[in-house]
Amino acid sequence: MISAPTTPGATASLSLAQAVERSLTGSQLLSAADLFAFAADAYGGTLAEAAFTPRDAYDAAELGLHLHLLHTIGRLPAEPDAARDTLAEVERLSALLPSQTRRTAEQNDYQQFSTPAAYAGLCAWVSGVGARGDRVLEPSAGTGALCTFALASGATVHANELSDRRADLLAVLLEEAGQDPDQTLTRENADHLDAILPPSVRADVVLLNPPFSQTAGRLGRRRVVTVGTDHVLQTLRRLDPGGRLVAVLLAVRAGRTDLSDDYHGYASCPLVTGYGRLILAEFDYDGNVDSSFPFDTSKERYSMYVLKKDLLPNLYWHGMLQGRA
Repeated sequence: MISAPTTPGATASLSLAQAVERSLTGSQLLSAADLFAFAADAYGGTLAEAAFTPRDAYDAAELGLHLHLLHTIGRLPAEPDAARDTLAEVERLSALLPSQTRRTAEQNDYQQFSTPAAYAGLCAWVSGVGARGDRVLEPSAGTGALCTFALASGATVHANELSDRRADLLAVLLEEAGQDPDQTLTRENADHLDAILPPSVRADVVLLNPPFSQTAGRLGRRRVVTVGTDHVLQTLRRLDPGGRLVAVLLAVRAGRTDLSDDYHGYASCPLVTGYGRLILAEFDYDGNVDSSFPFDTSKERYSMYVLKKDLLPNLYWHGMLQGRA
């Protein structure tokens, strides 16, 4: 039985999560309109009335999915084919939720992009978590996707999440799994987690999907590509000998060199040939034509003129310089 959260916002989020869980139990497909209607009932007002944000609704929906998985999936099978079948069911359930098409400033600034449930299950399976005595650490737990599969396996999970709003959701998940959130949930910046956590917090398994380049507001909107590996290094100090760590990282930080999307020197040169007319010259290092559009940009086009005059300046000033693109 889930006890009532202490804050009004958390209570509404729990109510919404439970509505989503009931919907998933019946394998009902939820549209965005359905989810926001459920949210309006839970929060006592609509999105237009600012009773909740899209992120509130999406995160509560994720909690509903995680609660459903906790109650139904159990420990993932060790045998690969059986595990694949189980994760296919997880993917089917995830597809019943609406796509998350709206972002908030908080989500962008803190890179709150949750691990897809089936992918989280795969990470848990790869880690081998499943022994009832396993101690699992998740340093940037979000709404608990990675935690869910560890909890379902019977492991003890220590979850950390900086966002109080998301940590309130995690507390519900931990309590439903029989853990005491007062003992197994912290709300710290994982950049320095080893220096903050009590010495008693040790791990046999670490599961993490850290922010890729944001420092939790410490450096404003400046992007630092080592943030993910910094989180890994912090948690490695809490991993006991013989332990396992599975992390979702940028490919270049994980040591991959076989990237299929490597840079070939693409460049573009907008050439204004008259009012309302522009040629977009696109080429690679060797001077070969390298068009990024499904039409010939070497011909004068009004659309390319609009791209140069309106779209690119907006992208630069309001996107790139603001750290949004």
